[in-house]
Amino acid sequence: MGKLRDHNGGGCITARKGSTAVLLLFPCCAAAWEIVPGITVAESWSSNLTLAPAGREVDDWITRIAPRVSLVNNGRRARVSLDYVMENLYYLGETQHNNTFHQAQASGSIELAQEWLFMDATAAYNQTLISAERPIPLSNLDVTQNQIDYATYSISPYVDHRFGTFARGELRYRQDVTDYKSGGIADGRAEHLIGAVSGGTRFEDFGWRLSYTERHLETDDGMDASLARGELRLSPQLSSRIWMDLVGGYEQNDYGDGQDDQEGEYWLAGLTWEPGSRTRIHAAGGERFYGTTANLELSHRTRRSQWQARYEEEFLNDIQGLAERPLTGGVEIPVASELTTEVYLRKRLGGSVTLETGRSTLFLNGYGERRNYQVSDQEERVAGGGARWSWAWSARTQTTLRLDYQQRRFRDSPREDELWHMRLELGHQILPRIRAGLDGSYVERDSTEPSAGYRQTVITLSANATF
Repeated sequence: MGKLRDHNGGGCITARKGSTAVLLLFPCCAAAWEIVPGITVAESWSSNLTLAPAGREVDDWITRIAPRVSLVNNGRRARVSLDYVMENLYYLGETQHNNTFHQAQASGSIELAQEWLFMDATAAYNQTLISAERPIPLSNLDVTQNQIDYATYSISPYVDHRFGTFARGELRYRQDVTDYKSGGIADGRAEHLIGAVSGGTRFEDFGWRLSYTERHLETDDGMDASLARGELRLSPQLSSRIWMDLVGGYEQNDYGDGQDDQEGEYWLAGLTWEPGSRTRIHAAGGERFYGTTANLELSHRTRRSQWQARYEEEFLNDIQGLAERPLTGGVEIPVASELTTEVYLRKRLGGSVTLETGRSTLFLNGYGERRNYQVSDQEERVAGGGARWSWAWSARTQTTLRLDYQQRRFRDSPREDELWHMRLELGHQILPRIRAGLDGSYVERDSTEPSAGYRQTVITLSANATF
């Protein structure tokens, strides 16, 4: 086998710096540390290592050795957690692709002054997709040159104070930093200021909330933006199970670079209905500066099922949210067509159903999303869904079948893609701390651009141990 190479010369140091910074912010943890080390060893065969079109496939065997450690400290006034994985990949034939990927995630919260001054902090190091127009790796086993290491850091001090039974106030500052390690992707920083006062327990029959939020986005490619919004929300109770929701406010979005400000008054009106303790329905509609707007939330649960649906509209940027991604050890099926520093208006409808029996669990989900980019005036649409069925043969043996589908219309071309992903997993608990697994997956992408399609089969045998 070839010599092991670090995916990002010094990436491990960067990951440790970010995670260690979070730990150093919380030196007052009085509780004992819970440390759980572990390791995963796996052997995989891939029919198409580089996700190449038909006729150009390269197959290979890959050995994966991934030691990990998890640290948790839950004290009376501070909570800290850290997860770290070092994923080492060795290729039998294509030894030039031998590599190491680092994934780390740390978070902490602390009460600095009793019952009023607090601070949250997070840090992460992981991999993410660069562009959905190129082959999409669903794990780090794939060699596509289409993913990038990134580090994110976030710190958020805030004041949370109760004014007796009259009101509750919160004032929060948050700073997010995203640092991409290569690939020509612009780094970015985001500052958030959030202030809110809401009614206390004295106003059980007439809820209210006055809030102001401000976001400043600064990027290395000059795609800066400022977004501000102030609003008043009133929630009078019409009956024991029905509330009215009335929202009014003003928002102003500034994208710089000679762009006109987008601003104006907005309003929403709706109802919240809770016919029972297990069901909640909220629906509202109104107007914003770009036209009609709406939001919807539905949740319902029974003894063996959970139902959820949600529609929302919001302005977002890729600087936000990366720190909260779980350590998946690979790239998930993306929604956006590419990493961007541009602000976009996201309109998303999604829903899911979970059905449980004594030995099986069935999960179904679907979504549709439209993104309107505010500077380039481009639009992309993505829709998809999936199903996951798990069956417990015994207390120690389980089978999971998964199917995912996605359809995409790209933002800057007439191209359309369809992506299918199927996976069958068999897991068995050999010993209390050792679990073995056998799984096979199949990926197929069809595209209106002939050279963009590919197929791949991967079979993996793995063992997972904790100490």
